[in-house]
Amino acid sequence: MLALFSPAEPELTLAEIIARLGMSRATVHRYGMSLRSTGLLRYDAVRGTYSLGPRVIELGRTALANLSIIKIATPALERLSEASNETAVLSIWDGTAPIVVNVVDRTDRLVSIAIRTGSRLPLRTSAQGHVFLAYSAVAREVDARHAGAGRVPERRLQEVRDAGMATSDGVIAGITVVAAPVMQQGEIAGTIGLVCQQESGVGEPRSPAIELLRRAAQDVGEQLGEHD
Repeated sequence: MLALFSPAEPELTLAEIIARLGMSRATVHRYGMSLRSTGLLRYDAVRGTYSLGPRVIELGRTALANLSIIKIATPALERLSEASNETAVLSIWDGTAPIVVNVVDRTDRLVSIAIRTGSRLPLRTSAQGHVFLAYSAVAREVDARHAGAGRVPERRLQEVRDAGMATSDGVIAGITVVAAPVMQQGEIAGTIGLVCQQESGVGEPRSPAIELLRRAAQDVGEQLGEHD
């Protein structure tokens, strides 16, 4: 029930929740009352809508604090950002899409690129989304459930696997994103990406920043393996 809410749909009516869960009205109402009592859901009687409650924020902060990948990756992101003079981001899989969990910007540019922690990235068009689709069966299953035009072709995913990274241009005008997988025991644990202006040339295959990115992702993956 909690997973139904998103930045695009922060409020839902009881009827909408019932339709999406496929449960009876009595069952959904009972669950809703329990979640409201713990602060995980909030009900607006005037609007007749549910939304996530304040307790979710507290739980989210606790979960992020306990994610070892964030603790381990932060120094690597700082080094990568400083060495490349670009914004470095860490993303993990949130169940339906990549979500940004850490951003480091140590650049000396006059104009910086603002990326917010907590931003959910489009699965089919972002570099991070393509990396997850290339390396995660779970991501491909999510993509398959939304069959139709726009699915990323397998040949594209093989290109990502062959290169060990993905690049996206034009999702945001003038911005290039390059992302590499962080692998832990053969499974993708997250992605590390560089967000830069297209004119910087970072997305070019021979860009020095590409090797820095690959090395950062590999280092984080090796450290995660040591913490298993």
